[in-house]
Amino acid sequence: MSLGVMDSADKARLANLVNEGVQVLTDIQALKESLKDTVDTVSEEMDIKKPVLNKAIRMAFKNTQNRNALEDTREELDEVEQVLMNAGLTV
Repeated sequence: MSLGVMDSADKARLANLVNEGVQVLTDIQALKESLKDTVDTVSEEMDIKKPVLNKAIRMAFKNTQNRNALEDTREELDEVEQVLMNAGLTV
């Protein structure tokens, strides 16, 4: 099948996919904005830097996807440190 030759069922299927995709992206955008507002509030109330809170959230999320996320990140940072040291840059 090519994009130029589609029957009505394929066109309807494609239109449905696009509409569902737009709705999902709209939902994601709203959720991200809500999370940002919550992080802003907690940051201010608890005097914790926003980047620290966001990093904690990302690490917790990664940990749900990969039980070794924190250890993997530490290993990556060790490698970055080694590269910088080998390049003669202070760490």
